Amino acid sequence: MVTHSYVGSLACGCGCAMVIDDPVHAKDTASDVSDMISRGLTVQRFVQAEAVVAFSAHCENYPHEDWQKRHEAARLKRAAMLEGA
Repeated sequence: MVTHSYVGSLACGCGCAMVIDDPVHAKDTASDVSDMISRGLTVQRFVQAEAVVAFSAHCENYPHEDWQKRHEAARLKRAAMLEGA
C-alpha cells in the first residue's frame, strides 16, 4: 500500500511536481525525484494526504510561470465546459 509521495515545489511554495513513493517502482521514483532536484525544485516527502495539500499549494502570485499560466487556462476551460454541460 502506497502511503507517501514526494512533492517538488518552487522557491515561492507553489507545488509543481509529485511522484508516489512506490517501492515496486523504486528506480522510477528515484529518477523522478532526481529530475525534480535538477530542475531546482525543493523536494519533500509527505504522507499521502499532506502531499496532495503541498502539491496543490499556490503562492499569492500564481500563476507566474509560463507553464502555470497554460495549466490554469486549461483548468478554467475544463471548468467552464463542465458548467455548460
